[in-house]
Amino acid sequence: MFQTVKRIIRWCGEFRGNQWAGRSLFVIAVLVLLWFLFSYLQARFQEAISFELVTRDQLAIGEALNLVSLGYFQQVDTGNILMPDVGRGPEWRRRL
Repeated sequence: MFQTVKRIIRWCGEFRGNQWAGRSLFVIAVLVLLWFLFSYLQARFQEAISFELVTRDQLAIGEALNLVSLGYFQQVDTGNILMPDVGRGPEWRRRL
């Protein structure tokens, strides 16, 4: 990477003495730091939102399971309560 920067500076020729290269590198460094900052803030906000959504869904599932009679749990396996179609063909639905 540093060799590439040296080539670019050598390629600039007459503009090498100016402070443009230093200023440009400073601006690039600031933009990269801002990008990291905004990426971090985005991840933090999305984490909070996803936590709230998962909590809401868990509460909704709990409320739905409270309405189910206890005899249902004796007839159906626990793993098949929320997703009864997993791993079964269409003939299973006809038996219901």
